[in-house]
Amino acid sequence: MLIKRKLKKLARNIKSQPDFAFIDQLVKKYSEAEVHLVGGLVRDYIIGRQEMVDYDFVIRNISAQKLREFLEPLGWVDLVGRDFGVYKFVPRDSQLTEAIDIALPRTDFATGGGGYHDFAIQTDPKLPLADDLSRRDFTINAMAVNMRDGRLVDPYGGLADIKRGLIRTVGEPKDRFREDYSRILRGIRFAAQLGLKIESGTWQSICRLAKYVTATKLTSAGKVLIVPKETLAEEFIKSLSADPLVTFDLYDASSIMHYVFPEIEDMKGVEQPLEFHAEGDVFFHTRLCLQLTPTDVSTELRLALLLHDIGKPSTQKTPERDRVDRIRFDEHPEEGAKLAHQICRRLRLANKLTERVVWLVRNHMMFVMGQVEDMRTTTIKKYFIDDVKLGDDLLELYRIDTEASDSSQQRKFLARQREVVEHIARMREAFAEAEVKTFRHIITGQDIMQEFNLEPGPGVGKYLMRVDDFIFKYVVKNKKEPSRDEVIKFLKNK
Repeated sequence: MLIKRKLKKLARNIKSQPDFAFIDQLVKKYSEAEVHLVGGLVRDYIIGRQEMVDYDFVIRNISAQKLREFLEPLGWVDLVGRDFGVYKFVPRDSQLTEAIDIALPRTDFATGGGGYHDFAIQTDPKLPLADDLSRRDFTINAMAVNMRDGRLVDPYGGLADIKRGLIRTVGEPKDRFREDYSRILRGIRFAAQLGLKIESGTWQSICRLAKYVTATKLTSAGKVLIVPKETLAEEFIKSLSADPLVTFDLYDASSIMHYVFPEIEDMKGVEQPLEFHAEGDVFFHTRLCLQLTPTDVSTELRLALLLHDIGKPSTQKTPERDRVDRIRFDEHPEEGAKLAHQICRRLRLANKLTERVVWLVRNHMMFVMGQVEDMRTTTIKKYFIDDVKLGDDLLELYRIDTEASDSSQQRKFLARQREVVEHIARMREAFAEAEVKTFRHIITGQDIMQEFNLEPGPGVGKYLMRVDDFIFKYVVKNKKEPSRDEVIKFLKNK
């Protein structure tokens, strides 16, 4: 009863908005017309997610021509593909951020390719709504709300599955996935986003068909991927953003990890030195990192946490095999950066995202290997002031990496992380307060040439860079500027 009242309220609230005035106008003009809200919005509203962005409607008992003629005077209308029977509609003076999708009832006929576009579409204004809903992937997405009275249309038990916390395909799982193998990835994404479990029969088919997410098919243009790389990447990042641990575990348990990220699979069984990583092998440590990931971090940080130790399997050295003092992973950040770049390119991620992920992987040991206090001011400025978000991501990567390490020195490393954060905060504050990035009022290039008997040239510029570095660090530490004599003394000692 509560759901019925909620859905009636939903229908009323939508129709009361100016952007959706067309619904009552349409039914008034064509009394036989049936307008149904479908798709993720219905699912999310029932679950309690309030992100109402995408509005999808199916309209029965009215021809495509009549529908278009009705909508055109009310705003912008565009037919999405002649064969799809979907109109994009933006009402005049709309406040919506996305176009409204309006479709005629449709049936899909899989053409056997297993890809998202491998369907023949047939529209029929008189088609029963249940037949249209039967083409959906999962029962939770195969529900509709009649906009006339708010009645739920649920022929495949989506509401019952939500109440049981399940993701289940509409119809036979293997048939539904073979129609479009990207649905395998969507199923995992919904599990991560909605906190639902995948029903056992659906899960078994996902495991059996996992290899097809990276399989190819033969076309007139040659071999092509059944699931485009862009689709795979989009689904994975959406899953990772929703719940990195659930995504990691489901990709692993289903064997999708083996096909999509074999480099991550290679981390299994790669032992680490107990004094630094008593928690387990590299794979388990990576899982712990994802488990500790806060909900509000960037996509690049999530990917960097997944990939930060990906260079360890190929760089591992052991006392037994390599006659070293303990298990070591020399230069694993550099090797990891190379592999991270290959993976990002393989997924066709955006250049900027790729660059930032690779940088984070390459530098994730920066605070372990060196003292940030000894870094040149130009280095601090480049990495932590000019790009504050990227610098903060590196600091957070260091913190999570340390917390996921069961080490006798963990307390020391975490204290070190806090010191680094405080030091960089002081540097940022000093930069913000001193807008001037050079200190020529203390010492000039002419002063340096006279003091050290130098001729004009690049050498003077190098001295000035050292001067700026020294003065800035002096200001951060002492809250005042050094004297000219102190600067000269520093240069002479150098």
